Amino acid sequence: MKIRHLMAVLRTLVLRGLGSGVAVLFTVLVSRYLATADAALFFILFNASVIAAVCFRWGMDEVVIRQVASADVGERERIAVPLVIHTHRRVLCWTVIALLVGVVLWVPSVARRFDLSYFDFVLMVVASSLIACASSAARVLQGEGRIDSATFYLNICVPALALVALVFLSKTISEISARQLMWCYLFAAALMYSRVVLLRYGGDLLRSLSSRRQSGMAASEVAAANRLGAVVLAQQALGWSAVAIVPGFYGDASYSAFVVSQKLATLISLLMLAINFTFSSRFAALHAQERLAELWNLVRLSVVAIALASLFILAGTWLFIGEILDYAHVPLDYGNVVIIMMIGQIGFSIAALFALVLSMCRMEVFLLRAQLTIGMLSIAALLIVCIYSSLNAAVLVFPVSYFALAWILCARIRTLIHEQRATR
Repeated sequence: MKIRHLMAVLRTLVLRGLGSGVAVLFTVLVSRYLATADAALFFILFNASVIAAVCFRWGMDEVVIRQVASADVGERERIAVPLVIHTHRRVLCWTVIALLVGVVLWVPSVARRFDLSYFDFVLMVVASSLIACASSAARVLQGEGRIDSATFYLNICVPALALVALVFLSKTISEISARQLMWCYLFAAALMYSRVVLLRYGGDLLRSLSSRRQSGMAASEVAAANRLGAVVLAQQALGWSAVAIVPGFYGDASYSAFVVSQKLATLISLLMLAINFTFSSRFAALHAQERLAELWNLVRLSVVAIALASLFILAGTWLFIGEILDYAHVPLDYGNVVIIMMIGQIGFSIAALFALVLSMCRMEVFLLRAQLTIGMLSIAALLIVCIYSSLNAAVLVFPVSYFALAWILCARIRTLIHEQRATR
């Protein structure tokens, strides 16, 4: 890996780490300054907003990156405009659907059950919509190779602005409510939207929405975005299903240990996220230029980097597993669960890298089929093992599943390279 590529990865890693730090600090201060009930309500709305922002743009991220990155520099602006416009149309449709579904909160019994008013729900949906549209525009920056700017807007901007607003409120009023903080979060989302979208695409958006002309995005790219949106859900299917399956078979203590293991395992994925974020546009450009041999060399180096960093984190966790579990109030007996989950996350990180390469190479049909097949088989296997065996055996499903998926995706990439060589 070239020095400039390594420095780019390190900068992205630092910026993403800064974003994670800001998010953690924001979470801690919310718990500190808000009453328990208001903090719980805000966290529900905040987490729902993060998930909704991803779902509202439904696969457009990868399409924007690969379309912009694979275009000539002079053509990128012309290509980016219809992509941003289409994202707005897509987000608007999901926003309307969400607001209509939320009407059930007008029923007093439903509102009491969820402890949520329709007005708070609207604040969450609008914030999600603004973030979804702004994130799509930030992906244009990523496709153009402006990685640091894209990382700032996607990972740091909104949490940092919300954190500043929370500190300001804590100094000016005695008791902060969840609704006041949601207004601050919405204001932060609006500021990012204004900076990333309106300043660059405001005129084009106004002309498009007022004239009702089509966005110009090809039907094949719309279908690709839909498939990639499903891929994102399929990637998380096993982890989300485990959260529902494990407590039903092993009880609260084992479930707590499992959740701690999941959180610790995410440390493995930090370098993968930095590599994927830094090189996604590069992968798309190399594929468009038919330089697949160079692409494969970059992928191999990325896999080696992920593996080495993962082994270092794994070794550190193993050495200090007693202290880690003691701090988390988890019995030492669950140390094996933590290690197995972290090994599984190594497989997940490598599979995620291969999945990104395939999405940049326009192989989303194969990618979706592979993800769905492995995901469904893994969920079934997890359920069966949970019925008949211990948690230690059940978590083995994770490394087996993720490494199997990584092998399948790697084989498809190698096939692409051999096919290109055969046609020359």
